[in-house]
Amino acid sequence: MKRFNLLLTILFTLNAFNLFAQAGTLDPSFGKNGLVKTSFIGFASTCAIQPDGKIVVAGRSEAKEFALARFDPDGSLDETFGSGGIVTTKVGSVEDHLFSIALQSDGKIVAAGYSQNPNFVHDFALARYDSDGSLDSTFGNNGLVVTEFNMGFGDYVIRSVAIQSDGKIVAAGSVKYEKSGQFAMTRYNEDGSLDNHFGTSGKLLTDFTSGLDWARAVLLLPDGKIIVGGSSDGMFTNANFAIAQYRSNGNLDNSFGANGKVMTDFTNTKDLSTSLALQPDGKIIAVGQTWVGMTMDVALVRYNKDGSLENRFGTGGKCSSPSGGSSDLALDVALQADGKIIVVGHTRIDTNWNFAISRYNQDGSLDVSFGRNGQIITDINANNDMLLSVAIQADGKIVVAGTSGMGGINGSNGKYNSVFTLARYLSK
Repeated sequence: MKRFNLLLTILFTLNAFNLFAQAGTLDPSFGKNGLVKTSFIGFASTCAIQPDGKIVVAGRSEAKEFALARFDPDGSLDETFGSGGIVTTKVGSVEDHLFSIALQSDGKIVAAGYSQNPNFVHDFALARYDSDGSLDSTFGNNGLVVTEFNMGFGDYVIRSVAIQSDGKIVAAGSVKYEKSGQFAMTRYNEDGSLDNHFGTSGKLLTDFTSGLDWARAVLLLPDGKIIVGGSSDGMFTNANFAIAQYRSNGNLDNSFGANGKVMTDFTNTKDLSTSLALQPDGKIIAVGQTWVGMTMDVALVRYNKDGSLENRFGTGGKCSSPSGGSSDLALDVALQADGKIIVVGHTRIDTNWNFAISRYNQDGSLDVSFGRNGQIITDINANNDMLLSVAIQADGKIVVAGTSGMGGINGSNGKYNSVFTLARYLSK
């Protein structure tokens, strides 16, 4: 009888929590009180949720290699993946870093970033893994593909990857050399070979200005068109949100913006776009940050299908807000089934960064039913906590992934002092 009463008490407590918990509360059924900190040292950049609810997180290991981890829905490492839930892959001879992953319908995982060669040039790099974490030998060279642009000394980095309905892989990023740079794209066949029907022999470059153009996100439209978003005209001077739309062959789509391109200015200073989301109605959400004086605020833009600003969103299609700290970085965005917008990144509190999440209504206003007036700040570690990616589960819960600890490299030994970190929040 005592055991039965104890069980009833536990069930009542859980039901009471679910009944009265506010949207934005950490989910106690995930990890330890909603948080998962692995013992794996590295820097997590992105995450995705498989159809079976398992969570794939990817980034870079302490040894400067591609690194992936897979977690069961409760936040425990998936022992069926790699070695104890972890996979690391050496691509080049110097250093490698993953920034984006995409899940194929057959369960394979496409991971993309860069590999640095001995000449200190970063090349586009991809790996494809089978569902158990082993490299897929049918892809590229034993599961790996490295693409050079042969434009001399510079950096060529994939920031975002997506898979078309026909299985072809689209990668978007940038080529940077000296004080200039361009959007860069590649498209690959299912076997990892470059698709010669796209751009020039599978490669494509786009200039917005004579300065630095940085592509950070790619979206695939149902009609086969491709949208790439990022920033243009410098990282540290004047910069604007930049977005381009392409036809399926890589040609710029003249029905979008001005000859396929759109630039959006917030403050006449630095406006940096980092991520995109596609609404069911075809409208496009771009998020990032805008400088206000000496600090940064979260910034959002919504575009119509033709690239024009959607005037019913925020003020003239734009809105911005601080996350509560002295400076904010917005690094990823996801849309809920009800159309609300989740923006994640990190905010500086005193001298340290903390996880920061904001939820916006469809009109661009902060959703006051979420967290505290639409925002959440989570301090995981006494040092820096850097949040970089978000994914939404089928049940609506919000999964975020990043890094806690130093959040970077220890200058004294050149090694990371941070670990892969996840959190899950209730959405309602």
